[in-house]
Amino acid sequence: MRVRLTDHDATQALGRWLATRVRGGQTLSLEGPLGAGKTTLLQGLAEGLGVTQQTTSPTFIVFRVLPIKKAGLKNLVHADAYRIHDAGELAATGFKEYLGRPDSLVVVEWGNRVRRVLPTDTLRIKMMRPSADQDSRLAELPEQLGVLPKKWETTYHA
Repeated sequence: MRVRLTDHDATQALGRWLATRVRGGQTLSLEGPLGAGKTTLLQGLAEGLGVTQQTTSPTFIVFRVLPIKKAGLKNLVHADAYRIHDAGELAATGFKEYLGRPDSLVVVEWGNRVRRVLPTDTLRIKMMRPSADQDSRLAELPEQLGVLPKKWETTYHA
């Protein structure tokens, strides 16, 4: 399903909604060009999961583990594959230890660059900018996340 996001706040709101749909053991791949809203979406997701520390892209450290204050989850593992040249580089960091763990949710920005080391059931979320001079974004969500609430269909849905 495709969702039109009118601005930064709408992108974060979608992230908070995602927090109600995900569970431990899952991996999300956030894909799209620079400036498409991947980090903004992740910030909303982190907020919805109860992460209290600031969420920024771990571009130079590859991944970080953030504590979650939500029943059943202990960790939000946030990876950024932008600077990764080979999927093996990410695997060598110890990142794979978190994949499939029931107490962890793994989110990979630029996940399309490291697809070969991600689980086959990774949920891919594609972020797009319909035009370079617009604030709006498009998000393409996998059907496994369920149906958007009615209020979103009229507010954000393309």
